[in-house]
Amino acid sequence: MPQDILEPELLPPDHEASSSSNDNSGPRPTRPSLLLAGVLIDAVDFLTIGPTGIRFGFLLGFGASLLALTVLRLPIRTRLQWSLFAGFYCALPLTERLPLASLLSLLMRRR
Repeated sequence: MPQDILEPELLPPDHEASSSSNDNSGPRPTRPSLLLAGVLIDAVDFLTIGPTGIRFGFLLGFGASLLALTVLRLPIRTRLQWSLFAGFYCALPLTERLPLASLLSLLMRRR
């Protein structure tokens, strides 16, 4: 008696099926989470006032921004670009009273 041959159905892997869509950047962060990341960077900028900011502002701003944007699961290129900006922002003198990171985080969602 011959046995029936069962053929498995071939499906593409999940990442190939999802890459066919135009938006492969992953889930977009929500507005409150982006605002919290901006507030975090502004807080780091405020804490790096004076000579501390000139010495350690870039490292602290870059690290805090990279951490916050990693938690938000943004693409690596976006993380690095915004982290470089945050590092320079925290290292610049006289930016402690400007909530620039919070304002830019609100505008970032519209992109």
